[in-house]
Amino acid sequence: MAAMCSIILTCTCFAQDVIVTKDSKKIDAKVMEVNVNDVRYKKFDNPDGPSYALPKSDIVTIVYQNGRVETFQQTSPETAQTTLVATEKAPVSDGKSTMLISTPSELIYKNQGLQSGIYQNGIRLNAKQVRGVMSGNREALKMYNSGQTLGMVGIIFSGIGGGLIGWDLGMRLGGDDGNGTVLAVGAVGIVVGLGFALIGDANVKKSVPLYNSKLNSNFVSYQINFGFTQTGVGLSMRF
Repeated sequence: MAAMCSIILTCTCFAQDVIVTKDSKKIDAKVMEVNVNDVRYKKFDNPDGPSYALPKSDIVTIVYQNGRVETFQQTSPETAQTTLVATEKAPVSDGKSTMLISTPSELIYKNQGLQSGIYQNGIRLNAKQVRGVMSGNREALKMYNSGQTLGMVGIIFSGIGGGLIGWDLGMRLGGDDGNGTVLAVGAVGIVVGLGFALIGDANVKKSVPLYNSKLNSNFVSYQINFGFTQTGVGLSMRF
């Protein structure tokens, strides 16, 4: 039943950007700009409302609605430099920064009842975000889509089976004899639906290691350092 619940939740989530702050606060937002010193956004539930600005130093991670994850980490105060870890190339924002382009974070499948699903950097992703993350890995994406489809088929069968059983029980409670065939078909529908749901959930789980296994082979990691040193201005690149 936990597997079925997680599939239902996945299908009913809406796309949004999620900003995670250092105090573990999660802000549902639509990110408008990522500037040198701050991130400007609108609240997801009020897209026509005012814009807000949040210092980068207060932000840990941004999970965009398309699945891209951007993580901000503050380095030591002695160097007064900012490290940006992202899944795509971004411009160097100032002369006192370090930019690190690395492999995206791994995905994790967590079985946590109503919170079951695929997580990245501690954030549970919805179906659209998962597909965005897996878009570069056809094998993993195919396995995930198969699991989602089987899960939906399982829900349909279980729903029909439950409806038939409910109808028969209602007839019996109303004084009728009911229909044994209808009751049996309903029970079979629930069993078949549960089977589809379990297989679908298993495929969703399998898609995660398939995606993670190809991270290192599909992406290149390198680091660009640009800042002030004791002898002047320095620039270095490390692979």
